[in-house]
Amino acid sequence: MMFDLSKINQIIETLPSKWDDYIGKPTASSFAKYVYLLNSKKNIYKNDKLPEYIRLEKGIEGHIIIDRLMNNSGYKEHFGGITRSEWEYVYADNDSSSKSSFICSKLTYEGQKLKCKPDLLLRYKNTENYLIIERKTTRVPAKLIPNDGWDNVQAQLWVYSWMDQLKDADRVFLAGDFWTWNSAGKIIPIQDNTVLPFFEKGEAEHERKCEDYFIKWGGKINRK
Repeated sequence: MMFDLSKINQIIETLPSKWDDYIGKPTASSFAKYVYLLNSKKNIYKNDKLPEYIRLEKGIEGHIIIDRLMNNSGYKEHFGGITRSEWEYVYADNDSSSKSSFICSKLTYEGQKLKCKPDLLLRYKNTENYLIIERKTTRVPAKLIPNDGWDNVQAQLWVYSWMDQLKDADRVFLAGDFWTWNSAGKIIPIQDNTVLPFFEKGEAEHERKCEDYFIKWGGKINRK
């Protein structure tokens, strides 16, 4: 089934002139913005700005997220009783460690390899099993967030799973972590553990959906 482009064509008419600044760059975030726009039912640029990422100041803070994920059904299904102490920090996208991007050589857009910066990359100690976490902010109530998260979050996590550094990984797991604002204006994690999307690289439905979006965006996949 072909995608309905009528919505995105309407949005294009209201966008700033530099369209490429939003979805025309070979990056995971640019692809995610495309998917966001494709599924948006309104002109999101009427808002003050797109949701901002929550950056980690220290890799150790990833263990706080693991504590939250451990209550998620997806985590329990994949990892059982694995505790946070069994994960080791590999990378966090923050001011001190975000000088360069990861490359996804097998994913290209307009002939250029995709670049990306996951919020957090962890490895299960003494193995080649990895967990990638992407944090997102939203003002949408938890009860209205799909259990698997929105498609743009899934798409961004999917790109991360193609990073060259993970080409020899045995297994790659992907998780979304949603944050919101409390009445005092402080950013806090959403406490509903049913809205922590969790996937493993290679899961058929997740792969099919993200590949369809990627090809529609204009991306190419090199499977060799």
